[in-house]
Amino acid sequence: MDVTIATNDLVDEFALADKIINKKPTIPILSGILLDASEGKLTIAATDLEVGLTSYRHASVTVPGRAVVPSRKLFDLVRLLPNTDLRLQADGAAVVATAPTFTAKLPGFIIEDYPTMPMCPLNAQRLPAEAVARAIGRVRFAVTGSDTRYFLAGALFVVADGRMRMIATDGHRLALAESACDGTVPPIILPRKALDALPAILAGDAHVEFSTTAKHAFFRSGSRILLSRLIDGTFPAYKRVIPKPIDARLSTATGPLMDALRRAGALAADARTRAVRFDLRADALGLDADSPEGETAEVVGTTYGGDPIKISLNVDYVLEFLNAVKTDQVTVEAWDPMRPVVWRTVGGEDTYTYVIMPLRMD
Repeated sequence: MDVTIATNDLVDEFALADKIINKKPTIPILSGILLDASEGKLTIAATDLEVGLTSYRHASVTVPGRAVVPSRKLFDLVRLLPNTDLRLQADGAAVVATAPTFTAKLPGFIIEDYPTMPMCPLNAQRLPAEAVARAIGRVRFAVTGSDTRYFLAGALFVVADGRMRMIATDGHRLALAESACDGTVPPIILPRKALDALPAILAGDAHVEFSTTAKHAFFRSGSRILLSRLIDGTFPAYKRVIPKPIDARLSTATGPLMDALRRAGALAADARTRAVRFDLRADALGLDADSPEGETAEVVGTTYGGDPIKISLNVDYVLEFLNAVKTDQVTVEAWDPMRPVVWRTVGGEDTYTYVIMPLRMD
């Protein structure tokens, strides 16, 4: 392998690839990045066997070839260099990187040991890239961190009936983001790591080409392809969890509510439940919390036409929802202190529904 390429063309690709790579892999070669020089381009690949990324940049290829070198070391060198031509040459399993006044030699791995990544199928359909990224941003925080319920360690993705839906739950709350979308995607569960990597892959493009096999999903955007192993399991029947909308709902401005909740959260006592009490009443929402360090009470202006009701919610759960909201108003629907509380966005082209189980009232 002998290829010359501008360092500025490599920095972004190496940064994306480095996010895919497991920093403490059980298989040493998975800490490496695959470089494949051929036909006037340099292809870069990284995988942790669950998620993989391939991308390419145009380059001057003198000798085609492939090599696998440690990702972090090569990324650190490239991003610390000025924008200049960088020559990469294979020297056995090692790679020699040369720029004006600079030379480095990095030991590599045996190329034959690098795993073969699945090929992207041809049955692709176009999806709106911005809508996909926005949906991920609105549900990612609700994905469980538990390793025991593996089927919740990702988000359900489905396109049907003219709507694209992304759903995540950890058993205590559920987030559903949906928007208008043509096409059909049977329900699949995308793992956390794919959700974390996708927004950067999709940035700047109007559409993403999406395709699947029995075990993998593929997202092609420009010169990049992100592939992800699908989570094999049955996602909960989320539609049963979401109560039907009711007329007696509270409506409030997003910004002032967030500010008030942050102040209440500063004195929420229990580190596990982070409880803040919500007092829904006509034209006002009362918020209060207490701890051995003190107590706080505040009133936020609202519109509300239902019966007065008091509920207790995890303040962090509510703030995570509000941080993902891009509208000025949100609504709250509550029935009694032990039934699910439903938050919804107001305005905008998308719909965003968030369900939280209340905490037991003291």
